[in-house]
Amino acid sequence: MCSGRQVSRTVSVPTILCIDDEALGLEIRKAVLERAGYQVLTAVDGPTGLTLFRGHTVDGVVLDYYMPEMDGGVVAEAMRRERPDVPIMLLSAYINLPVEVVRLADVTLLKGEGPLELLAKLGWMLKAGRTHSPGGAA
Repeated sequence: MCSGRQVSRTVSVPTILCIDDEALGLEIRKAVLERAGYQVLTAVDGPTGLTLFRGHTVDGVVLDYYMPEMDGGVVAEAMRRERPDVPIMLLSAYINLPVEVVRLADVTLLKGEGPLELLAKLGWMLKAGRTHSPGGAA
């Protein structure tokens, strides 16, 4: 028998932190991710990204490698020390990233791969979490 009460279900929306010094690319990724239902935090540099990472509950990170001041490798290393369970997607326009940096990432994405690949890899990364060995299942 139905009591007539509506059951409220709270759906957890994953929060993604995007860090990239290229403002246009950052805004495009933010729009794509928000349209797909994610909450998105953005940072235009590594130090700001780390501040957001430390101050918010983040379910995943999309991190550019080549940035001035603090590159993505340094940022990823700091994130791994502080919260190793948060998955990281390493984003780059270049294919020859240092192996030690790629090992810090759960998945890699070339900037030219497009929004469908971003969403597919992000979805896989969030489902897999940190239960697999890192290294960029690209």
